[in-house]
Amino acid sequence: MVTKNYRTVTVIEATAILISTIIGVGVLALPRLAAEADNSGAPLITVLGILVAFGGLSFITVLGMRFPNESIIEYGERILGKWPARIGSGLIIVFFIVLTGLGAREFSPVVVTSVLTNTPLTVVTIVMIVLAALASRANLSTFAYSHLFYLPFVYFPGLVIDIFLRKMGASSTCNPSSGTNRSSCPSFQEP
Repeated sequence: MVTKNYRTVTVIEATAILISTIIGVGVLALPRLAAEADNSGAPLITVLGILVAFGGLSFITVLGMRFPNESIIEYGERILGKWPARIGSGLIIVFFIVLTGLGAREFSPVVVTSVLTNTPLTVVTIVMIVLAALASRANLSTFAYSHLFYLPFVYFPGLVIDIFLRKMGASSTCNPSSGTNRSSCPSFQEP
């Protein structure tokens, strides 16, 4: 009989993983996608998306607490039965494959535009997907440690930029929640 050796993730490591995920998807991509979907209703769409995600996360968390030593694939079979769980597991796998592709597609143009200007978009996308695959192949502790290590390098530059923008008064003229016009923000002016 094979025994599973689980290493628990500490609270600070789980927080680092969540912060990295939220900054990567929620801060950079979500507001733009919501604004493209519905110009004036973007804040409402964002709040509704947060509520839906929180509901799904709460459901998965409760199931994870009820079956602490099993993955979602394993306890899905116990709850739904063998074949319905396999269909559901397949849908979850397809969902994460599509999500990974969308994330790579979203951030590749940002990297090509700002950092790697002479690198083809396809190369950047493939490298991002290979890096994500390599990171997911490592064990959980390595994954958590890497997020915890890189958190200051991701979080603090954004915090410093935000502080300087607030000192310059840019946040008061470019704040979408205050209902100001986008044309009043210097970074959105038409050429």
